[in-house]
Parts: sequence; C-alpha cells; structure tokens
Amino acid sequence: MESDFTFAVGLKSNKETNDFLRCLWSRLGARFGGIGWQYSPTRTGNQIFVGFASIGDNILLNVSFSYKERGCLSKIDFSPSGYEDGVILKKQLKQCIEEALDNEKYLDDHLLKGKLDKNLSFKKRKGKNFYVDGNDIILKISGYDANDCGSMFKMQLQQVCNLLTFDTLRYITFSGTNADRSMDERLIHNLIFSQHSEDSANSDLWLLNEDYLHYNGFSEHRLSDIEIGGQNLFREIIDEEEQRYLNSLGEKRLKKRPDILLFPSEHKCVIIELKSLDANVSDYLGQINKYATFVRSYTTDEFRIDTFYGYLVGEALEPNDVRAADNDFKYDPKFNFCYRPYKSIACLGDPSGSQDGTMYTEAISFSELLKRAKKRNESFKARLFPTVVQREREENEDNED
Repeated sequence: MESDFTFAVGLKSNKETNDFLRCLWSRLGARFGGIGWQYSPTRTGNQIFVGFASIGDNILLNVSFSYKERGCLSKIDFSPSGYEDGVILKKQLKQCIEEALDNEKYLDDHLLKGKLDKNLSFKKRKGKNFYVDGNDIILKISGYDANDCGSMFKMQLQQVCNLLTFDTLRYITFSGTNADRSMDERLIHNLIFSQHSEDSANSDLWLLNEDYLHYNGFSEHRLSDIEIGGQNLFREIIDEEEQRYLNSLGEKRLKKRPDILLFPSEHKCVIIELKSLDANVSDYLGQINKYATFVRSYTTDEFRIDTFYGYLVGEALEPNDVRAADNDFKYDPKFNFCYRPYKSIACLGDPSGSQDGTMYTEAISFSELLKRAKKRNESFKARLFPTVVQREREENEDNED
C-alpha cells in the first residue's frame, strides 16, 4: 500500500538499483547527520520491507522497496513513525532521492590500503585499479562517502583473486599459517564463485571444468529460494511427514545453503562443497549426499533431477582417511584425487528405491586443483600468445640472475 512518502524511481537494471541505493544512503547521511539501521527484511510479493532507518533527531523511517522486475527498483517508501512535520520531511527525502538518481555527480575515487589473507602470497602485481605486493593491497575505490567506500573496499578485497583473473594462479601460494578458519573458507569460495552470486559466467568455475561457466549457478543460496527460469526449484511442502522430517531435530533443512549448485541441463545437478584449509575432507563426505537427497526428493516434478556430480574441495585431504570413511571411494595416484564412481541418491518419498538418483563424486585438494589449472592455463597461453610467454620466461630468468 502506497503512502504520502512513496516515491517512484523506475530503475531499469540491477546496477542502476545498486548505484542508486548506495548514493541514497550517502545523501541521507549527509543531509540528516548520519543514518542508522535496524534490518528486518520481509518479502510480500514484489514488495520488500527492509527495516527501520533512524535519521536526524529521532526520526524513524519504515523503509520498503517495490519491484516490477527482479533487481529493478520501481518505488521506495519512507513512511515515518511518530513524526508530525511531514511536509518538510517529505521535501527533504525527495531531494535526497533526486540527488541519488543523479548519482554520478557524487561519485569520487579513493585509494584504500588493506591486508590480504595470510594464506595467500602474491608477487608485486599492478592492475588498473589495484596494486598488490605480498599481502598488502591498495585498491582504487569509487564511492559516495567514507562508509560507502569502506563497504566497497571489503567487497573488492574478498574478490581480489578474481580481479587478477587469467594470471592469478601463477601468483597464489599457501603459506601454511594458521588463518581464521571461516576466513580462508570464504576466500576460497569467493575465488571460485563469489558468495551469494548467480553469475556463473563471470566466476572462476573453470578451475573445476570450463563447461561450468555456462550452467545456471547459485553460490550460497538457500535451497528454498532457488529459482531457475523464474520458477521455484523446490515444491511447496504440504505433506505432514515431509514437513516433520524437514524441520526435525531443530533443523530447517530447506533453509540450508550449499556452497555452489549448478544446473547444466534437465535432470542434472552439480554440487560443490568447499572446506577450510585445516578441515579434514573425509569428515564431510556425507554433506554432498544430503544435499543431493534434498534435491532429488523435494524439487518440483518439472525439474525432476536424478543425476548428480559432487565435488568436495579442501586442502587437508588424506586418501586413506577418505577411503576409510567411505569404502566406495578410490584413489588415483597419478592425478592425486579420490573419486567415487557411483552412489545411489535416495528419493525419500519412495521407500522402494525405484526413483532413486545416482551421483559421481570427487574429493580433491585445492592445491591439486590449482596445479591442474596452472598447467592448463600455461598450455593454453603458450598456444595463443607464444611471444608473451617467451618474454615472461626471459623476465623470470633475468630476475633469478
């Protein structure tokens, strides 16, 4: 329902929406001396209640977004709570919105310095918008104010390996230091496919398989939120027994977030789980099986996925541990990875097993993944750019001298 504080913005793309909102929060902060948030996002149809924004002298705004198309903001509502002088406030908010619609006017470049994760070490490397030396990085950030630049710096810092793109792998090494477990897992995740993204085409999934760049992809999305072609992947759960199981033992199983899900074609799914550098890979072999079972059992009839490919990637991979945990795994010493050729994936609604799916699974270390990718890249580069490769070899020889 629209109020006197509903403003039409009519944005036509996800980028326009992101730039507008970033600038809007900056303009509100500048006009009212800061902005504080209490987030409580609730979605109803094409409307999202974002939460409460505190501005000025105890002015509390109820902030809601309306969308006509996914990711394209059409209207924004700032209904105030307990504020009497609505005419002046509405005029001020309208001015902030007009300024945000003309956001390029308020965008400035800043140089910010930070530290990379200690498990990555780079040689000196200079790009258009960054400079890296060891674990130090300087990024050129385009932002609307100090808070916005700080947020953008954190985002781009996590994506620094992706910024290095094609040549990145020649510069990555593992130092073996004891980094924060959750941080190194996030860094590996963002190197391969940025968290919360659906843009597999611009990911580094080629590390596993070049074809994966062309699949529908979801990085750390709730299972129940996944849509393919505008249609929900998972069906509405109305059966009492299914509801009991999915919420039993205090778990919300369809609210779980697999690291990466890919959907190459009808009836197929690729599941990729990434583990921190010190996590024993053999302890997580059942995780991919469970995700595959949820997909096999609770997706809509239209998708009916029954063929799965699983990848478990971590640095602490001991082949004997993997085989001890699951005797169906084999070890390939030539390519240094473990694989399970076949695993039955249960369709939980059919006790007979006649509708079960199947899965092929690999367990591989991140170092081995990088090693393969480096060889593949160097071979590819040598064929396409032989003079560049020769010049790099000569430069390396000069540096060694």
